[in-house]
Amino acid sequence: MSEERQLQESSNSSILYPALQGRLWKLAGTIFEIGAFFIFYWILMLMKVLADRFFGVGPDGEVLLSNAGFDAFILVCILVAGGAAVATFLAGRATHLRGRKILALAMAGKAAEDSRPPVLYLRSFQDDQKAAVSPGESGLQMFTGTAATEEEQLCRALSELGPFITIGRPGEKLPELGAARFYVSHEEWQDRVRELMNRSQLVVLRVGQTPGFFWEVQRAAQSIAPQKLVFLLPYSPDIYEQFRSLAADSFPRGLPEYDGGPSLAGSYLGGVLHFEPDWTPHILKFKVPFYMTTLGIVLNPPMWSFREFRLGKPFVSILKRTLNPVLRVNGLKWKWPPWHPLLSVQAWAMILFWTFAIAGWFGLRR
Repeated sequence: MSEERQLQESSNSSILYPALQGRLWKLAGTIFEIGAFFIFYWILMLMKVLADRFFGVGPDGEVLLSNAGFDAFILVCILVAGGAAVATFLAGRATHLRGRKILALAMAGKAAEDSRPPVLYLRSFQDDQKAAVSPGESGLQMFTGTAATEEEQLCRALSELGPFITIGRPGEKLPELGAARFYVSHEEWQDRVRELMNRSQLVVLRVGQTPGFFWEVQRAAQSIAPQKLVFLLPYSPDIYEQFRSLAADSFPRGLPEYDGGPSLAGSYLGGVLHFEPDWTPHILKFKVPFYMTTLGIVLNPPMWSFREFRLGKPFVSILKRTLNPVLRVNGLKWKWPPWHPLLSVQAWAMILFWTFAIAGWFGLRR
């Protein structure tokens, strides 16, 4: 079976017209999310009508039901309205996510038509959940379920070089968001990995712990040029040390020590490991700006989420800057976007926001 056909045929091959279905599912999810707030409002309004009808004094002066249970009635109203709104909102998030995953099937077909050498992404299947987090995204996007996952941002950066592809988890109903997935049987996956390694311009491995991952590490060390090999390192040095103790013998110059990466809000990654043509290893830690740290996310108001919507994802820029040495040694370079005027608008807006906030706080203390 050709790679193009494998990319286009997912384990959920019954989905027809994935681009159309994906957009409809996303639209339905957005309607549910917005509708949750209207549901909350109208249920409270209905409860208010009932409270006016059954509690207090009637229009003719008659005493209605006792006010003794009024507080309990109000509490029930809030719980019912809140529960219905939360259930509707969560249903909207799940619907929106399903739409994004269906759209990923359409993107896989486009990756198959790309004539550039691919960027191969290899990882343990059990790490897909870690790659589904959303580093550096705003609170508003996290709340609405529109935040780009870690793997999506990897894909956004590395697909500038070539189609970002990986092997899909056998039996999954819908692909995870990010790399274009193709599906192979257990008997042929090693042959396909060998073939893809040989023709990929970069091979990116997320450090894992499974036997299949270590087979991929050994094969990469034996069959591809050192400068084409990149490891995504966890922020935890303990996980890396376990990997290092088992994989160091596969590399002619061993593997360096690593004391952990920075605190990148919403990510399990802390840096990358790459090699010179003579197998000399180097570790590059992510340089995380303040607004992407845990404290920075807390201080960054949701109103600044337009930066992510309009100017690209913040984790993408960190990846690009970190991987610059890897690209130089391979004769590659990024397509940097032009300066956007909204960057200046955002900077001045944030200065004004905190100026008024601090001035207001001092004003209230007087």
